[in-house]
Amino acid sequence: TAGPVNAKLMNFGTEGFHGVWDEGPRQGKLGTQFTTFTAPCLMWHDLTAKGFARILTVVYATPIRKGECRLFARFPFLFESPWPARLLGLRPEWLQHINNHLILEDDQIFLHYQERLLEQRGGSEELARSCYLATGADRYVMALHEWVVKEGGEPFPESNLPPTLPDARLLERWQSHTQHCHSCRQADQKLEILYTLGWPVTAASALMAAWWGPNLGGGILAILATLLSAFTWQCGRWRQSLRHGRRIPPRNR
Repeated sequence: TAGPVNAKLMNFGTEGFHGVWDEGPRQGKLGTQFTTFTAPCLMWHDLTAKGFARILTVVYATPIRKGECRLFARFPFLFESPWPARLLGLRPEWLQHINNHLILEDDQIFLHYQERLLEQRGGSEELARSCYLATGADRYVMALHEWVVKEGGEPFPESNLPPTLPDARLLERWQSHTQHCHSCRQADQKLEILYTLGWPVTAASALMAAWWGPNLGGGILAILATLLSAFTWQCGRWRQSLRHGRRIPPRNR
């Protein structure tokens, strides 16, 4: 559903700015999207999909040192029917966090390098001469840098950006999130138990299936061993996902 994002600024000032994308995402299927930047670090998108829900993406990007922000994100939904909320409530929170990592890491490496290139070319004040931002999709990026120059100033102006980090550091999840998150930390402990027990139980099921032979009991045990093997393997993948991301984003695999 990729297409042009013709974002427009509605107002701009010391307090931040408001914008609108009339068509909205998914080629207009979700309705008009409104965007608000409340200085110095709060941004949210707001749209109402008729017949479904009001959907918000709310992010506090809080600078903690030069070149690094702590991100606080919330994704409120106001459904017109109670059933979607009940169904979404069945999904474990830690699985949603893994999905959030994937979205954020889409641009993590790119932005890390771009930030350093922009600094070399003069920072936000030289944005127009440093980057060719020719589309409506760039409108909010330009407005943010304009606000930094006119109203806010660069955070930590006396500091220099640290050296470029290796990709593994940029995609690290354990120290930056998992160990601090109750849901993800608890999930990791439970997944470790399931993973540790899963392979012996799988092996025992496979041995019993071989002992029973090609009959109904053996067939059921063989299916059970296969399912247990797949589940145990997936537990291992989830534990890896709680620790680090992948270099290639999902859309490019």
